[in-house]
Amino acid sequence: MSPYTVFWTQLEPGTLCFERRVIELGPLRIGHRRYSLGCRGEGILVPKTVLFGILGDRRTTARWFGEFVGPDDVVATQSIVDVCTSGPSAFFTIGIDLEFAESALADRPLLIRNGTGVHNLRQTLRNLFMREAAGCSGLGAPAADDVLRLVDAALKVRTQAAPASRTKHRHFSAVQMCQAYTLEHLEENVTLGDLAKVCGVSLRSLFNAFEAVTGLSPMAYLRAQRLSRVHDVLSNAPRGTRIIDVAADWGFWHMGHFAATYVAMFGETPSQTLKRRHRESYSE
Repeated sequence: MSPYTVFWTQLEPGTLCFERRVIELGPLRIGHRRYSLGCRGEGILVPKTVLFGILGDRRTTARWFGEFVGPDDVVATQSIVDVCTSGPSAFFTIGIDLEFAESALADRPLLIRNGTGVHNLRQTLRNLFMREAAGCSGLGAPAADDVLRLVDAALKVRTQAAPASRTKHRHFSAVQMCQAYTLEHLEENVTLGDLAKVCGVSLRSLFNAFEAVTGLSPMAYLRAQRLSRVHDVLSNAPRGTRIIDVAADWGFWHMGHFAATYVAMFGETPSQTLKRRHRESYSE
């Protein structure tokens, strides 16, 4: 079972291409993800699990709970996940059962700066997936204990900081409250004023919060989130699904405007997404 479930919101227009690979290594579940466009992923971990993550390469630009992540940093959590990327991205994750990890993590997610062994950990994980892709096993493959030692080495740090500083915590809380309010009032025309009132902040503070966490303005992000949910539903829809019903479920009432924004974001019409799903279902 996956150590976490993540819901992804596409943040940049275009056709999103992604790759997800997972290797079970004893008590470890090691993942490698690649995305062609900027996204935001939000999720919750399975109880009694620790999740570590590092960038897959030095070109990736990512934020962890609003804090920029560098190539020598480690993110870690025992609770929730919130990662935001810009442009093409790649990263590795390591899910570990708590009984196998001597975790000293706080209840909140951490961003661990300047880990001393991140380069070695990244190279080992990269080699592991290269061997897996080539069908190799056995000799030369790292054991779970070896990876755990590399994780431990990467956690030996010069500085350690929790992303949820007061300012970052306020930003993250404001975004979460706006998301919840918008999803609870899909049938209404929610305004920026409504969102600022819900959060108890000024319009300027509201924009600052969304920029810090998502890189977008409030309305642009919340629209992208709802569009991504529609795209997810249509990409997995059974036969007989009506686009107008799915759009309405996510607060899109003007079909002409909805179709235009959908095409601008995903590079295809809603009907093309649905037809592609049905072709894939038929081939299965």
